[in-house]
Formats: sequence, C-alpha cells, structure tokens
Amino acid sequence: MERGETGRGATALATVVGALDALDDEELRGVIARAQGLLLDRPDPLAGYPSLAVEIVGNAEGDLLAAYRALASAAQRRVLVTACHLAHATATAASQPAASPPHGAEGGRRAPAAVWTEERA
Repeated sequence: MERGETGRGATALATVVGALDALDDEELRGVIARAQGLLLDRPDPLAGYPSLAVEIVGNAEGDLLAAYRALASAAQRRVLVTACHLAHATATAASQPAASPPHGAEGGRRAPAAVWTEERA
C-alpha cells in the first residue's frame, strides 16, 4: 500500500489488523510466514532485484550457522578465510588427475587377476 493511500486499502488493512487479534499463536505464525514469503517475492524497489536470499537448512546446519553468528566479527573472518582455503584446496584436488601408482615391487604393472577353478570328482 502506498503512503497516503486511503479508501479501500486502508479499510482492508484495518480489517486484517482487527482479525489478527482473534488468531491463536499457531495461526499468527502462519500469517507471519505468509507475509514474509510475500515480501521475499517482491524486488527491492531501490535495487530492482531481491536483496535477501533464504535457504532452508537442517538442524545440524542451523546449529553450525548459529555458532558462527555467535562469534565476534574477527573470529567470523578467520572462519571464513579458513573455509575458503579449504574449499579452494578441495576444488583444486578434485580437478587434478588421479595419481598413478608408484613403481615398486610390481614394476608399475597390474597384479594378475585371480583364477578360479572347480575340482572335478
């Protein structure tokens, strides 16, 4: 609703706000979730694109995120730098071809396959 708008929009708002008083806690949480979902679907009028990304995470990821957010900003930066280094090292290792086996006792050759035979009576 635009600022200064009167009439039908103001009446609808008054009706909705009045109806909220009759809702129980679970119903209010549902209204909040729906309102937040509607707001997330709308682009930021100044930026022209959504400015908030939401991802649903499991309990373990949520606990990890909560622990990260509880850290001081300097500690958060250290964790972020370490995570970026690990991600880069993992990506680099994944892009490398597999190492060939060392030339040892087998002389770089594959071991012969086992041969299975049946005993005949």
